[in-house]
Amino acid sequence: MSTLIDQLFDPATLAVNMIGGLVIALVLYGLLAWILPPKSAKVFWSVEISLTAASLFLKPIMPSLLRIGLNIILSVLLPVSLLSGTMLARVVVCFLGTLALTLGDIVAAFSWMSITGLEVAGSDVLLEHFPVYLTVMVGGDIGVTSLIMALVHWLKKRFLPADSRDSAGSGAVSQWAYRYGWFPVMQFALLFTLTGIGFDVLRWGGASAAVVGTLFALCLAVDVLLFVQIGRSVAQAQEEVRAAVLEERVGDYLGRSERVQALLGETAHLRHDLRNHRMVVEALCERGEYERAEAYLDEFADRLTGE
Repeated sequence: MSTLIDQLFDPATLAVNMIGGLVIALVLYGLLAWILPPKSAKVFWSVEISLTAASLFLKPIMPSLLRIGLNIILSVLLPVSLLSGTMLARVVVCFLGTLALTLGDIVAAFSWMSITGLEVAGSDVLLEHFPVYLTVMVGGDIGVTSLIMALVHWLKKRFLPADSRDSAGSGAVSQWAYRYGWFPVMQFALLFTLTGIGFDVLRWGGASAAVVGTLFALCLAVDVLLFVQIGRSVAQAQEEVRAAVLEERVGDYLGRSERVQALLGETAHLRHDLRNHRMVVEALCERGEYERAEAYLDEFADRLTGE
């Protein structure tokens, strides 16, 4: 029992986990809330802060796999349920957020090893090199994560639908977005689990961190390229929709034009007939045949009324 208490209340461990770890987690939660506002800010922050603080406090005595599972719950599952937006947007943004944070961890770890020459960094060692620890945490964990999440914010606004209502112009966006949504999920499952096990269980060194960092960079580059291709495909689909609508409108205008032309032809024919009828009536009146002229007009009137 005393050993567990010593592990939990070790000053160096408390300082690193409850200050450094909590700050990094809060930065991630703040970035997620910036991209997808919480349904209730009070509930979101109270739940995330309390559970994250409890998880970091118990971290020294938790098995590595349990810590990985809790990280998944805190950084993905809970935000997905507490943030607003479509399910697709929440899933993709939360998964990419965790990938961004993991890449930030890798950058920070690689920077730490490059500066200090130390591969394994316990809490005591981190406090001994506190300026370096603070620098790599701000530049790696916080800086890299913030930069990547800024890109995620732009991608979310550009490609993910704002709501579930799709107009003709946004249908292609939604279709592509839902097809693509599972790709970050697969990346997360593979890379986050691989990295978590490697650092927490296998205690990887600098070479392994470099390899995993390269994998992360390649995956993010592929994400960006795919989003660009999605944008091009969406633009092409929208142009096809506009062309189809324009073709339909042109056909409607041509049909109306033909009807107007037919009406104009009928009007010209009627004017010609009226001119002829007027000449007949004038001729009859000039000869004094008023009764015949009146009868002719009555007959013409009957034809016009269809009687």
